[in-house]
Amino acid sequence: MKKTIKWPVWLLALPLSAMVHAQTVTPIPTPAPSIIVDGGITKIALSEFTPITSTWAGRDVITAYEALIDVANKQAHQSLLFTGSASIETTWFAGNFAADVNVSCSGVPVGYDLAQGIRELQYSVPGIVNITELRHGVTDCKQLKIHIAKRGSLSRQFYTQVENIQVDFKIDSIRSVK
Repeated sequence: MKKTIKWPVWLLALPLSAMVHAQTVTPIPTPAPSIIVDGGITKIALSEFTPITSTWAGRDVITAYEALIDVANKQAHQSLLFTGSASIETTWFAGNFAADVNVSCSGVPVGYDLAQGIRELQYSVPGIVNITELRHGVTDCKQLKIHIAKRGSLSRQFYTQVENIQVDFKIDSIRSVK
């Protein structure tokens, strides 16, 4: 016959008292980054992007990511040079992917590139994007929109799981030479 151990009643109440006295820590929200014209590079992370979904086979599939970044163009420069680079990483089993990266400023297209990632020896090699574009007459540039859309069928987009997006972006003013 197996002997049962009797636990003291106070010992059984410990997990309950720990739950009652547990503190919930509310994370301090970090402000969304903004780009200042002639202010250097602004880093934009995956957390700044909003997933855009479609329904496939009864599930929501992330088909794109979009970030809206405020632009401080206080001097309302006529000509702006948009320069950006990005790295898009996926899970290793879905490393072969393509994504369209479109950048616009207050509705005006200012850049496009295609990110192509590959899978190599069970590792995901990120898709790299480089954008350099000079635009004239963009004095109303107040908000930068970065739209990253996965390519392929919905089933392919379902299996392409983005793990990380890192964007470095800057906007420089170009002054006319007299």
